[in-house]
Amino acid sequence: MENKDFNPEDYNEQPEPAYTEHTWEPSGQPPKRAPGHGVLIAAVIAMAVMMTVLGIILGAVLLTRTELAIPGLFDREYETDASGSGNSVIHVKQNGTGAADTLTKETGSPDAAYSTAGSAGDRAYASIAEAVAEIKDSVVEINVSTTTTSFFGVPTVSQGAGSGVILTADGYIVTNNHVIEDAEKISVTLTNGKSYAAKLVGTTELYDLAVIKIEPETELTTARLGCSGNLALGEEVIAIGNPLGSLGGTVTNGIISALQRRINIDGVVMTLLQTNAAISPGNSGGGLFNMAGELIGIVNAKNVRTDVEGIGFAIPVDIAYDVIRDLMDYGYLRGQIDHGLTLYNMTSSSSAQYYFGSRETGLYVTASKYDDVPLKRGDRIAAVGGIEISSISEFETILRNNCKVGDEVELTVRRGGETLQITITLHEYVPVNVVFED
Repeated sequence: MENKDFNPEDYNEQPEPAYTEHTWEPSGQPPKRAPGHGVLIAAVIAMAVMMTVLGIILGAVLLTRTELAIPGLFDREYETDASGSGNSVIHVKQNGTGAADTLTKETGSPDAAYSTAGSAGDRAYASIAEAVAEIKDSVVEINVSTTTTSFFGVPTVSQGAGSGVILTADGYIVTNNHVIEDAEKISVTLTNGKSYAAKLVGTTELYDLAVIKIEPETELTTARLGCSGNLALGEEVIAIGNPLGSLGGTVTNGIISALQRRINIDGVVMTLLQTNAAISPGNSGGGLFNMAGELIGIVNAKNVRTDVEGIGFAIPVDIAYDVIRDLMDYGYLRGQIDHGLTLYNMTSSSSAQYYFGSRETGLYVTASKYDDVPLKRGDRIAAVGGIEISSISEFETILRNNCKVGDEVELTVRRGGETLQITITLHEYVPVNVVFED
């Protein structure tokens, strides 16, 4: 599918901040899926909102790590490379049987960050051609089919395309969520021309990442994961992908134009690498590599304005790594909060009167999927932790920026002319298609 675009008004031209690995910088807009989990009191909210104005960074979302087993995925161990390199090593054993595969990530060292040598260091190939010869077979073409139904009930099948990067020799592939979102069929084509049906392993809109799986007859060429925290401004990089959905294996090169660019993509602000390597629709999910042939980013967006060229973005591999681990292990990203409420923005007093028997506009509750939430249809949420709100955006932004799984949140609710103080407990968001084993 085509790459996502971003809001040019959110394009940040400020000096580069110190790089922090595994950082998510929240926006004033909610993600598409409702989150929900965290302990919330008015004083904490007030302080946190002020800190947000100053640019506070939301800590890693992977907060709680309860060991769970999911049918159809695999068991996995994490350890440090015994060679003393400090690399993170994942040994994968599918469903507890069969030969183990390995996915290794360069962790680098804090002292190496912003080094003039950059992330490739003395491992860099002498030429782009040499680097490409090693990495080209680790990038694949992805094609998807999606069926939509018109107002008159007529189904329409649409086709989309993107790119992906091979993670393990037995067929795990990372791509963007927006490439495979709502897809009914996913196919993967390797550089040797062979095509395979793929199944979805896990996906998250919050980081725009997804993992899919194919079943190849032989071992695949995998990407070596580098350390984006060691990138240097101006460092030379290589992008490989499937531009226009028909030019698989296309190689472009450029430099790192910015190390931490905060970009608003579909209402979610992401902290991305910026590059001037040519990025086109269809490159989404492809790889951004350093000159050592290491994957340092997953391409996910470009500036689509006709008067701008040479501005593309990629998810840093240091951020993507933990997300990918969760998607491969559990099928979803753990630690995301879920309030469980179905909410509606009511902007018309006459509509509010018709649907809820009140002429007050604002944020109304229509349903809750959790039995422990003492809210009813027609309740209007007027404040969260003492902060007045009037929309879903405001409600979810406060929760996302200040709460975690298990927190209690105090809501000010208007019900039948009364004002009530109601406390809800935030749950962990788990997709409905994920089933846990006992």
